[in-house]
Amino acid sequence: VEPGKKLGTVNLFPNYELTFEVNVEQRLDNWRSILHFGAEGWGDFGRAPGIWFQPDSTKLHVRHSFPGAINVGADSFVGIDLNKWVGIKVWVYEGFMQVYVDSQVVGVSHMNITALPTIDNVEVFATNPKYLAAKATIRNVYYKEYDAPSKAPTAEPITSEPTPMPTMEPTNPMPTDNPTPSPDIPTPTCTNYARSFLWEKFLTVRKGYKVGVLSTFRNYKLEFMVSIRGTSTNFANILRIGNSHNGLFSRNPSVQLNRGKTSISFQVSTMTKFNYNCAHTAGLGLNTWTFVRFEVKKNTVKVFYNGLLVKQCDIQGVLPGNMANQNLWASIPWDAAAHAMVTKIKYSPK
Repeated sequence: VEPGKKLGTVNLFPNYELTFEVNVEQRLDNWRSILHFGAEGWGDFGRAPGIWFQPDSTKLHVRHSFPGAINVGADSFVGIDLNKWVGIKVWVYEGFMQVYVDSQVVGVSHMNITALPTIDNVEVFATNPKYLAAKATIRNVYYKEYDAPSKAPTAEPITSEPTPMPTMEPTNPMPTDNPTPSPDIPTPTCTNYARSFLWEKFLTVRKGYKVGVLSTFRNYKLEFMVSIRGTSTNFANILRIGNSHNGLFSRNPSVQLNRGKTSISFQVSTMTKFNYNCAHTAGLGLNTWTFVRFEVKKNTVKVFYNGLLVKQCDIQGVLPGNMANQNLWASIPWDAAAHAMVTKIKYSPK
């Protein structure tokens, strides 16, 4: 890589996968640019993305810019080995970013945007002309649209004859030495808009752990990252929003692991029934991270894994209206806790 070396242009997609291989020869001081999509400066969409090594490190620093926020993204938890070719992937879907090194998730971030725009003829550099270059070599740079749930991705090469990286699934093992969160997670003030929890922490689910307090909505969206660590002999709770065990409005929703399996059930309460069930039968891989999105709108429930619609259910009855001061548990004090970890929980009106 060399300062200002232009590789070509691409059309920027709102949801995409970027893959390439890198061989790092030396750790250097200061921020060291590897690959850069966008303009040279800090302006709107000037980093789409921009990828650096952190100072005196081979840990990745991946950043996006857009109006109102010029420097958001994910930092990797682990560094890259020197003098070895490794595969890198940056996956962005609806503002959610995951960064991979050799098929392992090393960084996650929700950039708190609905979607990036579509922009034509974005310049691609190896490296950003405004920054020092890394001491590294890159190859097989490949950028393609990620259009879930049904449309097949369309690929756009950066070089004349790109060689695609091997397929890397969106759920991959997280390093086992991740930091564990402090037990003193602050309780946010209950307000009538989206709430986010555990944004920079990884929580091992445990019985009776209250993450925070929020307001709920009749139509809503719950998003989170989950890693299943083992099965249970009975149903085991991962997350629940609600203030009672089996009362009306007690599950808004409830997320639990099925008995003896790694599949998840989602339950919601109505005005007449506390446990309408929407279960996805396919199990999640053990010790892998999955981005889950659960949506409720006009009595229709939708479940997405890594951006793909995996289950849809219709609910009979009237959903509860907006309610204040509802507890967010991981997990509830009344039943067993699942063997799982969670992070980056976001609840918002739909």
